[in-house]
Amino acid sequence: MKTVLLIDDDQSMRKMISDVLGHAGHQVMMANDGPSGVALIEAFAPDVVICDINMPDFDGYAVLEEIRENEATSHTRFYFLTAERNAVQGDADGLLQKPLGARDLIDLVEHG
Repeated sequence: MKTVLLIDDDQSMRKMISDVLGHAGHQVMMANDGPSGVALIEAFAPDVVICDINMPDFDGYAVLEEIRENEATSHTRFYFLTAERNAVQGDADGLLQKPLGARDLIDLVEHG
């Protein structure tokens, strides 16, 4: 079982991903914005972070920058979630393209 933090401002996307991963036996925490997500990463050290890129004010790139600059969280597995086909991965461990397949999502969390 992995602990996954999902950061996305879209409630329906958070629910769908939480349901898929929860049914696969993983613990899912959720945040609806970047600052809340960073606070949860620092407090709970999840195994995997899945973060939407396009969020108001504090986007996914800002979240990634914050956690990579903190020595305690710098090695957290981090994946961007996006519908953009030309999104830049940067220092993230990968990109998840919307729409998501349930099996792909579970495989990513379990095997990287």
